[in-house]
Amino acid sequence: MGRLRFDPTINAGAVMQAVMLVVVIGGGALAAYDRIRDAMHSVREVQARSVDETRRLSDAVAALTRAVSPIPQLELRMDRAEQRLDASESRDAAQDERIGIIDRSLAETRGRLDRWTTPPVRSIPR
Repeated sequence: MGRLRFDPTINAGAVMQAVMLVVVIGGGALAAYDRIRDAMHSVREVQARSVDETRRLSDAVAALTRAVSPIPQLELRMDRAEQRLDASESRDAAQDERIGIIDRSLAETRGRLDRWTTPPVRSIPR
Protein backbone atom coordinates (compact mmCIF):
# COMPACT_ATOMS: atom_id res chain seq x y z
CA MET A 1 0.00 0.00 0.00
CA GLY A 2 1.04 3.40 -0.69
CA ARG A 3 1.28 6.36 1.48
CA LEU A 4 -1.58 8.79 1.71
CA ARG A 5 -0.75 12.21 0.60
CA PHE A 6 -2.49 15.48 1.17
CA ASP A 7 -3.46 17.16 -2.04
CA PRO A 8 -4.60 20.77 -1.57
CA THR A 9 -6.22 20.92 -5.03
CA ILE A 10 -9.92 21.55 -5.09
CA ASN A 11 -11.93 20.12 -7.93
CA ALA A 12 -15.65 19.74 -8.69
CA GLY A 13 -15.80 16.24 -7.17
CA ALA A 14 -14.46 17.48 -3.86
CA VAL A 15 -16.93 20.36 -3.83
CA MET A 16 -19.78 17.96 -4.63
CA GLN A 17 -18.70 15.69 -1.80
CA ALA A 18 -18.61 18.60 0.62
CA VAL A 19 -22.03 19.83 -0.50
CA MET A 20 -23.48 16.33 -0.18
CA LEU A 21 -21.98 15.98 3.28
CA VAL A 22 -23.51 19.32 4.38
CA VAL A 23 -26.89 18.40 2.81
CA VAL A 24 -26.98 14.95 4.47
CA ILE A 25 -25.90 16.25 7.88
CA GLY A 26 -28.20 19.29 7.60
CA GLY A 27 -31.13 17.14 6.45
CA GLY A 28 -30.57 14.72 9.31
CA ALA A 29 -30.38 17.59 11.77
CA LEU A 30 -33.62 19.13 10.38
CA ALA A 31 -35.39 15.75 10.49
CA ALA A 32 -34.21 15.18 14.08
CA TYR A 33 -35.36 18.68 15.03
CA ASP A 34 -38.76 18.06 13.45
CA ARG A 35 -39.15 14.72 15.28
CA ILE A 36 -38.14 16.33 18.57
CA ARG A 37 -40.60 19.18 18.02
CA ASP A 38 -43.41 16.69 17.26
CA ALA A 39 -42.49 14.66 20.33
CA MET A 40 -42.54 17.78 22.51
CA HIS A 41 -45.93 18.74 21.08
CA SER A 42 -47.24 15.22 21.82
CA VAL A 43 -45.85 15.40 25.37
CA ARG A 44 -47.63 18.73 25.91
CA GLU A 45 -50.91 17.25 24.67
CA VAL A 46 -50.51 14.24 26.95
CA GLN A 47 -49.71 16.50 29.89
CA ALA A 48 -52.80 18.63 29.18
CA ARG A 49 -55.00 15.52 28.95
CA SER A 50 -53.37 14.18 32.10
CA VAL A 51 -54.21 17.38 33.98
CA ASP A 52 -57.82 17.18 32.73
CA GLU A 53 -58.10 13.51 33.66
CA THR A 54 -56.54 14.15 37.06
CA ARG A 55 -59.05 16.95 37.67
CA ARG A 56 -61.95 14.72 36.60
CA LEU A 57 -60.63 11.90 38.76
CA SER A 58 -60.32 14.25 41.75
CA ASP A 59 -63.90 15.44 41.20
CA ALA A 60 -65.10 11.83 40.99
CA VAL A 61 -63.25 10.92 44.19
CA ALA A 62 -64.74 13.95 45.96
CA ALA A 63 -68.24 13.00 44.78
CA LEU A 64 -67.70 9.43 45.93
CA THR A 65 -66.45 10.63 49.29
CA ARG A 66 -69.56 12.80 49.68
CA ALA A 67 -71.76 9.86 48.71
CA VAL A 68 -70.02 7.43 51.07
CA SER A 69 -69.64 9.71 54.09
CA PRO A 70 -73.21 9.27 55.43
CA ILE A 71 -72.99 5.46 55.29
CA PRO A 72 -71.78 4.97 58.90
CA GLN A 73 -74.63 7.10 60.25
CA LEU A 74 -77.10 5.22 58.05
CA GLU A 75 -75.72 1.90 59.27
CA LEU A 76 -76.15 3.04 62.87
CA ARG A 77 -79.72 4.14 62.19
CA MET A 78 -80.43 0.83 60.46
CA ASP A 79 -78.99 -1.14 63.38
CA ARG A 80 -81.20 0.78 65.81
CA ALA A 81 -84.25 0.25 63.59
CA GLU A 82 -83.47 -3.48 63.40
CA GLN A 83 -83.19 -3.62 67.20
CA ARG A 84 -86.57 -1.89 67.54
CA LEU A 85 -88.04 -4.28 64.99
CA ASP A 86 -86.63 -7.30 66.85
CA ALA A 87 -88.11 -6.00 70.11
CA SER A 88 -91.44 -5.38 68.41
CA GLU A 89 -91.44 -8.87 66.89
CA SER A 90 -90.68 -10.35 70.33
CA ARG A 91 -93.60 -8.40 71.83
CA ASP A 92 -95.83 -9.55 68.96
CA ALA A 93 -94.80 -13.19 69.48
CA ALA A 94 -95.53 -12.93 73.22
CA GLN A 95 -98.86 -11.27 72.47
CA ASP A 96 -99.68 -14.03 69.94
CA GLU A 97 -98.91 -16.62 72.61
CA ARG A 98 -101.23 -14.86 75.10
CA ILE A 99 -103.99 -14.63 72.47
CA GLY A 100 -103.57 -18.35 71.77
CA ILE A 101 -103.94 -19.15 75.47
CA ILE A 102 -107.04 -16.95 75.71
CA ASP A 103 -108.50 -18.58 72.57
CA ARG A 104 -107.99 -22.08 73.99
CA SER A 105 -109.43 -21.01 77.33
CA LEU A 106 -112.40 -19.44 75.59
CA ALA A 107 -112.98 -22.59 73.54
CA GLU A 108 -112.91 -24.69 76.71
CA THR A 109 -115.33 -22.29 78.42
CA ARG A 110 -117.70 -22.39 75.45
CA GLY A 111 -117.58 -26.17 75.47
CA ARG A 112 -118.48 -26.25 79.16
CA LEU A 113 -121.24 -23.68 78.69
CA ASP A 114 -122.65 -25.64 75.78
CA ARG A 115 -122.74 -28.80 77.89
CA TRP A 116 -124.49 -26.99 80.72
CA THR A 117 -127.01 -25.06 78.62
CA THR A 118 -127.91 -27.61 75.98
CA PRO A 119 -130.98 -29.57 76.93
CA PRO A 120 -130.64 -33.29 76.79
CA VAL A 121 -131.85 -34.84 73.62
CA ARG A 122 -134.76 -37.17 74.28
CA SER A 123 -136.49 -39.22 71.82
CA ILE A 124 -140.12 -38.54 71.27
CA PRO A 125 -142.36 -41.51 71.96
CA ARG A 126 -144.30 -42.85 69.05
